[in-house]
Amino acid sequence: MTVQEILEKHKKVFEPGIGKLSDIKGKLTIPRVEEELNRLQQEGVISPIEFSDWATPIVPLPKANGKVRICGDYKVTVNPALKIEQYSLPKISDIFTPLSGGQKFSEIDLTQAYLQMEVDEASKNLLIINTHKGLFCFNRLPFGIASAPAIWQRAMDQVLANIPKTRCILDDMIITGSTDEEHLQNLSLVLERFEQHGLKANLEKCEFFKDKISY
Repeated sequence: MTVQEILEKHKKVFEPGIGKLSDIKGKLTIPRVEEELNRLQQEGVISPIEFSDWATPIVPLPKANGKVRICGDYKVTVNPALKIEQYSLPKISDIFTPLSGGQKFSEIDLTQAYLQMEVDEASKNLLIINTHKGLFCFNRLPFGIASAPAIWQRAMDQVLANIPKTRCILDDMIITGSTDEEHLQNLSLVLERFEQHGLKANLEKCEFFKDKISY
């Protein structure tokens, strides 16, 4: 059999147009995104809604543990219209000066920090995300909002006010003391404040009595 004979036999393959694969269909799955949306809804972080004047696309960010963090791409929707909160984040000198004289250091990482802060009803209307499961509003302060770092930092400074040798950098807390006893006392005060304010930390990411700060 010649090449020409083979081509003639299977000339249908070369007919103009787009073919269609038989018996096999492609399937797209987004289990991690859907899993995270379900988790956020179960924990009351987001709520489904039917319609909104705002609808921000989501940006799933992969995490080291294989899960995803769902953020809204607010830079194309809300942020340009937002009056940005003004509250200075701590500089390096702001961090190290209050901690001078510390012998050992403990670092506490708050679990998905911003999401631990509720937002008022009016703000929820701005925090709508558009997903494959429909529209959801954030009931908590989401990542991606331009004012979020300032709002959160101000709140944490209020929560930790007057606790010596303690500094907050967004979701990370650094605690020390001139002696081990003072260190433990300050650590206990920080955890007591967190408990009073309903905050939760990620024990797996916390480190206690380190020789130096990792910043």
